Amino acid sequence: MFRYYLLLGLRSLRRNPALTTLMVLTLAIGVAASISTLTILHVMSGDPIPSKSHRLLVPLLDVAPLKTYTGQREQYGIQNTYRDSVNMQRSGPGVRRTIHFDIGASVEPPKRDDPVIDMQGIATTADYFPMFDVPFAYGGPWSARDDETGGHVAVLSRKKAEQVFGPGDPVGKHLRIYNTDFTVIGVVGAWNPIPRYTHLINGSGGFFDGEDQVFIPFKTGIDLEAQPNGNVSCSGTAGAGWQAFLASECTWIQVWFEMASPADRATAQSWLDAYAAQEQKGGRLARHAPNELFDVIQWMDELKVVKPDNKVAVWLSFGFLLLCIVNTMGLLFA
Repeated sequence: MFRYYLLLGLRSLRRNPALTTLMVLTLAIGVAASISTLTILHVMSGDPIPSKSHRLLVPLLDVAPLKTYTGQREQYGIQNTYRDSVNMQRSGPGVRRTIHFDIGASVEPPKRDDPVIDMQGIATTADYFPMFDVPFAYGGPWSARDDETGGHVAVLSRKKAEQVFGPGDPVGKHLRIYNTDFTVIGVVGAWNPIPRYTHLINGSGGFFDGEDQVFIPFKTGIDLEAQPNGNVSCSGTAGAGWQAFLASECTWIQVWFEMASPADRATAQSWLDAYAAQEQKGGRLARHAPNELFDVIQWMDELKVVKPDNKVAVWLSFGFLLLCIVNTMGLLFA
């Protein structure tokens, strides 16, 4: 049957080459446009970590004042305070817990005449790397002790490691940021998820662009007073100084729980509700708003990673394909 239609098409091409070529091009353009937009939508909205997406949870608390409460969570409530984040990381549920915030640093050159190299990244905990299945080209992540003591260690992306040290293994070498010497203990391999589901709220590229180029321990970033380089939202006066900022109700830290199974989500919700009730007894969380948990897909939906315009574009492209088919049928009848 295929051979018959192929021969029929060749005969038509020989008889009316211009008309046949026009029909083929019309269908080709319609198919290319529709498949391209569908592929882009799939990449943007697909599950970036299918093996864990229902086990990775983002907890959120509403810490804003009661007087401004409208019954809905405001956009500035999409991260957590320092106090809550540290408590969640220390005693929260799950097999792993991690917290992180954006940092921006400049590598201080050994010679004054050498150029300064800027880098964007995060201050996080050691659980970040196994939680998100981060591969390593050289070395590995830091230890739990480095988390506790604030070790001066760093993990670099492969591109940034090559920019700073050149090709090869830089593990054991030193770089100076924040007026402090850091030892490179690892280099991340081929890993830059799209969308950047681990770090959707960032100041270094958005949902789809950019890359985390340096990772340092969370406590190290706090001890060195590394200013947050991303979104910071305050529902009240933070006060002057770093310690006042840490004690404030400003939200600027992202928290993740990794549960052993999707069924453990109820356990995580119970823990979060109990923690919120305890904080309310101390005079915080006056709104008594729902305490929310989001898995990876829900988190992407909450932050509107895929805009409605992207979905409309897919329908328009398939409408264009239908128009191409109709035009081709008209040419055939002609």
